[in-house]
Amino acid sequence: FLVGYTNTFKYKGVELTAFFTYAGGHMINNSLNRYLNAFNTWGNMGVDYFNGYWTPTRPSNRYPAPRVGSPYANGDGTDANLQKGDYLRLRNIELAYNFSADSWLRHIKSTGLRVYAAVQNAYTWTRFTGFDVESGDNTNPYPNARTFMAGVTINF
Repeated sequence: FLVGYTNTFKYKGVELTAFFTYAGGHMINNSLNRYLNAFNTWGNMGVDYFNGYWTPTRPSNRYPAPRVGSPYANGDGTDANLQKGDYLRLRNIELAYNFSADSWLRHIKSTGLRVYAAVQNAYTWTRFTGFDVESGDNTNPYPNARTFMAGVTINF
């Protein structure tokens, strides 16, 4: 499920707006783990994978037994790299100041002036270990960019 929530706080001329999104109840294949923990010419597997792979004496371990061969073989056809995709993201936060029309603005014949600064994709709370929880399969993702903006709105 997906939930969005926006709230705006105003006090005198100051305005703070925050937009949050939450997604929960789904799993994501973090296939980057499969590549990084491959038992092949690519190199070493991570400590977590090395200490946690299946053996006959450790049948309840999380990861499948390493296989020599294809660099993508470890974890094929298993749920070993599935991770919870739940997250809470501060999608947008904006701080603004609104000058009233009866201030110095009357000298420039303005009915209002607003100065603001905002950040998009400010922060994400998640236990997902990949690059970006919204990227889906984590093979070649590009995370959502964090964007900083500032501006002035003048009304006449």
